[in-house]
Amino acid sequence: MFLLKFACTVLLSLSFALSAHGAALTTRNASPAEQARYLQLHNTLRAQYKAPNLIWNDTLATYAQNYVNKCTWAHSGGPYGENLAAGYGNGYNINAAFQSWANENSTYNYNTNNPTPSHFTQVVWASTQQLGCAAATCNLAIFNGALDLYIVCEYYPAGNVIGYFGSNVLRPGSS
Repeated sequence: MFLLKFACTVLLSLSFALSAHGAALTTRNASPAEQARYLQLHNTLRAQYKAPNLIWNDTLATYAQNYVNKCTWAHSGGPYGENLAAGYGNGYNINAAFQSWANENSTYNYNTNNPTPSHFTQVVWASTQQLGCAAATCNLAIFNGALDLYIVCEYYPAGNVIGYFGSNVLRPGSS
């Protein structure tokens, strides 16, 4: 019995140590259904802002997966546009992550020459053509030790380019 308790304690300690250093607790590539969901959510919102549909890009998805597996709550600084989201609980999923990005539309100011870049502006950026996303279960410590679903989406070409908001973040409405 003592050995069993000791082994459990060691395993728990190792898992906490690994998660504290940013290793993903669970990881997998996006399934075809998840890929379709990411695209459907993005393309539905993009249509409202007169932006063309995105297509899935496996290279972007692999980049996102490699980054999300590190469980680092910060932008990668890579060559693509990038959105991050994390949450916890049974209700947090792809839909909830995407909705948090979409809800930023309420703070976008079309009447300024220097708008604030956001997750929303990257999602609807008209010049962006390709998308790849990934998720991992992490312990990011931003939710006080709760296990987080961490989602990263990569975009090509990157949006949020200063000086090009007016031609890429269009007002909602019919085409």
